[in-house]
Amino acid sequence: MDTLATHSNTGVYGSEEAALNAVVRRLKHGIRPSRIYLVGGRADGKYYPGSPFQFVVVTRAEDGEKGSDCEYVSHPLRHTGVNVELIPVRANELQRGIGTNVRPSMKLIKNGRLLFSVED
Repeated sequence: MDTLATHSNTGVYGSEEAALNAVVRRLKHGIRPSRIYLVGGRADGKYYPGSPFQFVVVTRAEDGEKGSDCEYVSHPLRHTGVNVELIPVRANELQRGIGTNVRPSMKLIKNGRLLFSVED
């Protein structure tokens, strides 16, 4: 039996909703991204309990190279226990349509759910 299908993805939080809100809050305060999108099954409601939260995190141009570094982007999420998959994309690369993660990210963003934007 698949253990992911029977357990929640709450980490140190009381519910999956609380875990999602905490992850977004930690990313907002930890790396100050331009935008955060929830993508994949959790964005379209087709997921199993325990499935990872998948995000496209659009980092600021001034973050430079570290803005596309998974370790840099995931750093604020240490010690949460929440199963998260992050795809970091720099804002300037996304605007120009270039960069390693840009093309796959554009498709995910199109079908994803915007959770945070600096314009908010």
